[in-house]
Amino acid sequence: MSVYYSEIFKTPITELAELALKKPDDFGYWGPKDMFVTWGFTGHDNSGASTILDEANFKAICDDLMTRFPNDFRIEHYNHWAVGWVDRLVCRILIHKDKEFIDDNISEAFVEAIKYHTMLADYPIIDETLYADMEALEISKVISDLPIYMSDMIDTDDETWLVKVLASMYDSNIEICPDAGIWPTDNDILMAVYTEQLWNTENIALWEDFCSENGLELPSKKPNPNQLRLFE
Repeated sequence: MSVYYSEIFKTPITELAELALKKPDDFGYWGPKDMFVTWGFTGHDNSGASTILDEANFKAICDDLMTRFPNDFRIEHYNHWAVGWVDRLVCRILIHKDKEFIDDNISEAFVEAIKYHTMLADYPIIDETLYADMEALEISKVISDLPIYMSDMIDTDDETWLVKVLASMYDSNIEICPDAGIWPTDNDILMAVYTEQLWNTENIALWEDFCSENGLELPSKKPNPNQLRLFE
């Protein structure tokens, strides 16, 4: 295996391995005994302060490396005073513990883990599809957790209502970015509901103020097909 020089760290892989195996000061550790002997840190973490992008990258990296090197990686969970918790990808770095930090004694798994740092420096998203899916899931969770008055205005019996509302807002160029703290307003959501005709016809009166403020025609309540018509 040839020496790998990280474009980020500008350091030979042997030196990075030595740094990764060094136990941090004041770091309480009660895990497997191979840690800081042949196993060490990779620099890939997920924590209570992670953004959706951080979470997606961590998952993509872990899924790939742990699939290719199932015996050389594990995720360890730590408590952390600043962010509450940290999930850290750790790796078997040295092949033989009694040998020196030489190129042939560094695991291929560690080399591949370090390469991901260079990839992230070149482009910040490892798996765009995974990131988009995780972002959409978070947006869906937030938007579906509506105030009661808004829930009563929407026909949630339509199982696709959330997908339709999100699609309508994207079509209207409503900016939504959870990692940047950018969310649609209640008015944005209700406008999408109105556009998609997803109003709850049992609570049409709740739409009066919204329609009046936005210059919209008030939806009409659909007749109840089970109700007998007069003089029938």
